[in-house]
Amino acid sequence: MSQNVASEMQVRQSRKKLLLIAGIAFVPMMIAYAVFFFAPQLIPSGTTNRGVLIQPALDLSDHLESGGQWLMLLPNEDDCSKTCQQVLHQTRQIHVALGKNSDRVARVYIGGRPLAQSETANLKAEYPKLQYRWDPKMVEDLSRLEQSADEGRNRVFIMDPLGQVILAYPMKRVDKPLLLDFKHLLKISNLG
Repeated sequence: MSQNVASEMQVRQSRKKLLLIAGIAFVPMMIAYAVFFFAPQLIPSGTTNRGVLIQPALDLSDHLESGGQWLMLLPNEDDCSKTCQQVLHQTRQIHVALGKNSDRVARVYIGGRPLAQSETANLKAEYPKLQYRWDPKMVEDLSRLEQSADEGRNRVFIMDPLGQVILAYPMKRVDKPLLLDFKHLLKISNLG
């Protein structure tokens, strides 16, 4: 009789262990199910990009050939002022900081009007890998994209290898945020 009681106790303990193991597996699934269907406001909806996401993306594939590379577009309506020079310098530093992935990225200066010959020569001497293009319509299209009132005009845009402008960066974010976004994009993308 004592043997029956002992084996019955073992069976109960075994059942408790089995239920505990099953609970460990199924309780989180039930909680996730309940949150997904009954409390969707608890699901995070944030993004990891640091630039301004352009929705819908601006398609420039007809106007600008990416050559299978990601492009940093640097639009400028007027002469290359001090701010323009600062953006050119920062984007060159970002391009260098990309390291082994720098060959997947190109920088394109898009001017609203041609610069003076001496200014063009100075820029080409200081930034030899920078591509130049004069296209007032493209500068206008890029300037119409959503801009943050508190951060000012967008200075740099990212275009993917398919010709879609997807991110914009005001002056305050043309440094580490741009670099971090580019590193993330190049890490997860097989394009370019």
